[in-house]
Amino acid sequence: MLTATAFIVISALTVWQLGAAMFLTGLSTAASGALYVLLPVDLAPSFPVFAVGYISAVALGLLPYRLVYNILPFAVSAVTLVLLHLASRRNQLEGG
Repeated sequence: MLTATAFIVISALTVWQLGAAMFLTGLSTAASGALYVLLPVDLAPSFPVFAVGYISAVALGLLPYRLVYNILPFAVSAVTLVLLHLASRRNQLEGG
């Protein structure tokens, strides 16, 4: 059961995360607008088409980032931990 203090802390974190997400969304929208304004007139598609392309590029850029900086180190650590455990277990079974 959550105490009142824990509930307030969790609520505050949720509100902070929501605020951070809204700020980043606004920042991304402003960045896409700035880039759209800087496009040459003869090369600029309509803004909705540009916005979909921009948001897709940002989302697809985050996927490799998460893979390289989050999942890959976790996988390497997990494999290393399993190998060390197996080596330790083998030494125990051999009586060493």
